[in-house]
Amino acid sequence: MEWLHFTEYWMDRASTNGMSVVAIDEKDHRVAGGFIAVDFSFEPEGFEERYTNEKNNLTPFMSMLWQLDKEAVEKMPELGEKGKTVDFFMIGIHSDYRGRKLANPMFKTVTKLAKENGTYKYAIAEDQADSQMFPNTSSTPGN
Repeated sequence: MEWLHFTEYWMDRASTNGMSVVAIDEKDHRVAGGFIAVDFSFEPEGFEERYTNEKNNLTPFMSMLWQLDKEAVEKMPELGEKGKTVDFFMIGIHSDYRGRKLANPMFKTVTKLAKENGTYKYAIAEDQADSQMFPNTSSTPGN
């Protein structure tokens, strides 16, 4: 349930910024997947307060992401400037549609939209894939 609250913080911005996409199955009219992209400098009101609360289950996760973001901006300050970096924030494919190669066209579409809708020079994404949770994937820190 906490993931629902987590994503709600981003939905107003993501649904109106001209960069996020939803993949719809044309035959069944079902949502097959979604890709949320936002300006890297954007943080919704109240978000930090909620996710620095030790009682929140996602606080350790957010602490890790904020640390990664901080290190990236320290190495390259321009990343933190509004309108310079698009954050490929979250992608999800419905389980009924996995294995149908939807992620790549969604990625290409979001990249194209980000170029058309802003002054974005950079893109950033954090990879939280856990090889034990997702045995057919691998994740190397720093890549």
